[in-house]
Amino acid sequence: MPSYLNWDTLANRINATPLVICGPILRNTTKSEVTIWIALRAPATIKLELYDEGVSTTSPQLTTAVVTADRFGEKLYVCVINVSSLSLSVNSA
Repeated sequence: MPSYLNWDTLANRINATPLVICGPILRNTTKSEVTIWIALRAPATIKLELYDEGVSTTSPQLTTAVVTADRFGEKLYVCVINVSSLSLSVNSA
């Protein structure tokens, strides 16, 4: 049998896959709020740091959030971070 036909189940390969299954995905983004979610194959703590556009990362942050992913299945952990009351500058083209 050709080697490209060798197939193994995801359960046998999951630990060799990247930690991030999907994301980060931006949802509900406005001038004052953002929701970000990410799906992982193992438990983890996610740290989100937001900076204003055009400002270096050595400048003060707009906000920081640290969240632990919730378990949704044996190999599925999801983390949703919602940040509101932001004070962002908006550049118009």
